[in-house]
Amino acid sequence: MSELLTRDDFVSLISMMIKPRMPVDYPYVDIADIADMLRCSPSYAQTTYLPLPDFPKAIRLPGRNGTKGHPKFKRKEVIAWADKYQENRAN
Repeated sequence: MSELLTRDDFVSLISMMIKPRMPVDYPYVDIADIADMLRCSPSYAQTTYLPLPDFPKAIRLPGRNGTKGHPKFKRKEVIAWADKYQENRAN
C-alpha cells in the first residue's frame, strides 16, 4: 500500500531536489539572471537588451592567460535601467 504525500511533504521534497540560484540580494547578475528578472529568454536578453546604448555596461573579471570572464552586471543598475521604461499613466 502506497502512502500519499501531504502538501508540505511534497513541497519539502521538491525544494530538496532544486538547486537554488544565486541569492536575490547578490549584487551581480549574469545574462541568465537578467533573463529571469525580465521574464525573457537569455538569447533575447543578449540580442535585444544588452546591445542598447543605455543598458548597463558589463563587468568582465580577468580569467586565465589574459582572457576575460563571462559578463556580469550590477543588479541594481539593471533594475534601475528597467525602471526607466515604466509607463506614465494619466489618471
